[in-house]
Parts: sequence; C-alpha cells; structure tokens
Amino acid sequence: MKKVLIIGSDGRIGKKLLTEIQKEHPDIFHTSYKSKNSNSRLDLVNPNLEILEKSIDESYSYGIIAAGITSILCCEKEKKYSYLCNVEGTLKIARLLHKKGIIPVIFSSDYVFDGKNGNYTETSALFPLNEYGKQKKILEERLVERCQNDCLIIRLSKVYDIDKSDQNFMNEIVGNLLSNKKSYLAQDQIFCPLFLDDLIGIIFQLLNNNSRGLFNICGNRSYSRYDLGIKIAKILNVDANLIEKISIDDLSADIIRPKNTTMRNDKMLSHVCINFKKITENIQTIIKNYDKKIL
Repeated sequence: MKKVLIIGSDGRIGKKLLTEIQKEHPDIFHTSYKSKNSNSRLDLVNPNLEILEKSIDESYSYGIIAAGITSILCCEKEKKYSYLCNVEGTLKIARLLHKKGIIPVIFSSDYVFDGKNGNYTETSALFPLNEYGKQKKILEERLVERCQNDCLIIRLSKVYDIDKSDQNFMNEIVGNLLSNKKSYLAQDQIFCPLFLDDLIGIIFQLLNNNSRGLFNICGNRSYSRYDLGIKIAKILNVDANLIEKISIDDLSADIIRPKNTTMRNDKMLSHVCINFKKITENIQTIIKNYDKKIL
C-alpha cells in the first residue's frame, strides 16, 4: 500500500481510510477539524498550511482531502462559508500537495448533474441545481486547471455503511421500520448506492495503480429511496404501508435536488477489480446490528 496522508480523518470516509492505511503505515500524518492537538488540527475555511509544510515529505505518494461540508442545507444557507471550505480551502491544500510532488485526491458528487437523464459518464455536461453541486463543479474544474490532470477526482454517488452509528439513509429506514415509524421516501430520486467498504477498496486500487483524472465511483445498480424502503420492509417482514411514497420536490422548497443522478462506472471498472457486496446482504447486516430492545 502506498503511503498516503489524510486531511479530514474524523469523517466517515476519512476515518475508514485512516484505519486501513495505519495497518501498514501506523505513523502516517493526518489532520482533523476536531483534533485538540494544534499540530494536527486543520480548518478548511482557513487552513494553516504551515502544519502541512512541516509534517509531510516526499515519502507520501497521495494526499486525500476527505474533509468538507456535505450538508446540502448548510451549503445553501451558508454559501460563503461553505464555499471557503469546500472550494477555496480544499484548493489551497491541493496546490501545496501538488507543489511537493504529492498527488491530491478530492471527492466530488453526483450532484454536479441536473438529474434530467441519468446514466452520466465522466464526460457528461455539468449542470448543478443547488449550491453544493455548484461548489463541487467549480472544485473539479479548478483542480484540473491548476494541477494539469496530475490529480485524482473521485465523483461519488450516495455512500452508506452498515454500522448503526453511521447516519445514512439505509440506517434511517431500518431504524424507523424497527420502531414502527413511517418513512417518507422519494420515488423519483434515483441513484447508484455504494457500500463504504467497497469504496475504500476501490480507492486503494486506484492509488496503487497510480491512477489520475476523474472517476465516477458508484454501485452497479440503481434504486430510488422508495425502492430501498420496500426492499428493507420485505426483508424485515413488516407492513410495507410504513413506507410512504413521496416526490423529492416535497422535501424542501428551498433546495432543488437532481432526480436521476445515476452514473456509469465503466472507467472505474477498467482500472480496478471489484465484486460489489450485495445490497440485500448489507441490509440484513444492518438489521442484525440493531438492538431491537433498545428501539
């Protein structure tokens, strides 16, 4: 495994990456916004680049920037603040890494698309509908411009984990059904969900293959949230009437969300070898991880 530093080791993806990388490189440098240690605390809004300057060297091959504001609502309400974090701060770190000969790795989103057609490729036109998507579009374009393609952009679909402490759409549906609560799920927002462990494996293969450029990283099958809710209800053998079908437009009048963000992952599959974990098996594991007595 190549030696990799991580910016944002306290988030879902950063934390998992750190755990796996430290098995081979226990002393790798990583930063966290929540760290109490001044030598490892980094705020993307105003990153202290001196921390990086004194802590990294040529032994690192890649620098993964896994920090950022992912809340769609926060980006919409705090446009200036989130832009400083998701675009400006991220680019400052990427430029420093690139200057030191370290390949910057950033995460983008399927929200860069307008969601009218789906089945998007790496070369599909970008027409984001909301602030979060706009920031990711700008980040993609400016990173390539400044690093001359000597970078790695991972454009993600929805990512979920099987740990019940992880706040994601799958755990939320399971929790509601086990608690006999209704779930209001959009039938018109379609995406290609990706299991976190599969994502980590894909990232490591891309790094070890010295990959560069932009990759759509997503699962092989598309679902709506409603489809997943019905699937989970059947596995749990509970009343499917607890799943109520809605439109994504019903969620918030303040935020426009793309409806069909399905992506093609052909390019990714030409660079890595992956047997995706079946979503049914992961749903069963999520269910087992819940303590029904607590619920």
